[in-house]
Amino acid sequence: MDVGSIIQRAVLREMKPAEIAAYNAPFPDEK
Repeated sequence: MDVGSIIQRAVLREMKPAEIAAYNAPFPDEK
């Protein structure tokens, strides 16, 4: 899922590529 693109469309300012990449980073599972 491309979370960074979804967040980019929701915010009012232009996000930096590093910010978008941070949203796309994998999150740990609940194991």
